[in-house]
Amino acid sequence: MIKVPETKKGKRLTLAGIAVAAVVIFFLYKKFFPELDLQTLLDEFANFLGPWTYLVIGILSFLETGAFVGLLVPGETALLIGGAVAGQGVINVYLLIAIAWVMAFLGDTTSFWLGHRLGREFILKHGPRFGISHERYEQVEDYFAKHGGKTVLIGRFIGLVRALSPFVAGSSGMRYRAFAPYSILGSGLQITMHILAGY
Repeated sequence: MIKVPETKKGKRLTLAGIAVAAVVIFFLYKKFFPELDLQTLLDEFANFLGPWTYLVIGILSFLETGAFVGLLVPGETALLIGGAVAGQGVINVYLLIAIAWVMAFLGDTTSFWLGHRLGREFILKHGPRFGISHERYEQVEDYFAKHGGKTVLIGRFIGLVRALSPFVAGSSGMRYRAFAPYSILGSGLQITMHILAGY
């Protein structure tokens, strides 16, 4: 198959197609769901969850950085919904941020120690099944030796990296003293931004 480079005209056509699709969806929504009020729906959802929101968001914040489990957990969406529930006045937004922040850091720490415990041998043994060769893992180790802290910090804002970087940091031999400050700062920034966006 020959790959044709996308031109400016092609990009404009793509954007125009997206705009047309959005308008069509809007009118279909208005026609078939005129009685659906999103504010009422959010109020009912907030009252349904109530104080359980703290527990749900805490658990999801913990799991989203779990090695490999985090790939399946809708962490960012949950934080936005938690912020929206707090915005309805049902729960305290500051307490929600504090709980999610602590749980995210504990999730990072658990994943780090799991990677540290299973270690390099685990990755080298099972990595080839997932496309991680010995050479590629050595490159990752070298990268973490030079840029591990920055990767943990910035990785909090990228789903795949957020789910795997604590495990890789632990298995690559990064020291916990070097890992923890970046994890605390990164998780705090990411959690706060997403919850406040929902709020």
